[in-house]
Amino acid sequence: MSLVFIIVASIFVPVEILARQEAQEEESPSPKTALTKSAIVPGWGQFYNGKMIKGAAFFSTQVFIGYQFFRYNNRLHQTTGEEKKQQVEYTRNTWAWRYLAVYLLCITDAYVDAHLAGFPEDDNLSLKLQPIPWGMKMSLNIRFSSSN
Repeated sequence: MSLVFIIVASIFVPVEILARQEAQEEESPSPKTALTKSAIVPGWGQFYNGKMIKGAAFFSTQVFIGYQFFRYNNRLHQTTGEEKKQQVEYTRNTWAWRYLAVYLLCITDAYVDAHLAGFPEDDNLSLKLQPIPWGMKMSLNIRFSSSN
């Protein structure tokens, strides 16, 4: 009888432990996984963290910058004249640096966002961005409360 209990327990206990681990992973995303996914495909780490709009923004920005880089790279090979060639090369290199900067920002954002996933949100401190007809409005709200 005890042998049957040990066999049944050895089957169900690991399943329960795995189920608990999966539930914990669903609650808070892994920073390493978010970083890796974002390094493979820009925006994938943000999607993994549940930030769909941010992920789409990073992905589309990287596609646009990559397109610009390849556009100016093709133009560089078709350009004649030393001065014009230097100007196109400078523009192409600027797009390459922009790609690298946004790529690193995307990876860092996914990593930090995964770390802060379980951080409690507090209404006493908030930063809001709101579109207005002539630009953006940013407001910082700090609420102080006395505990007597």
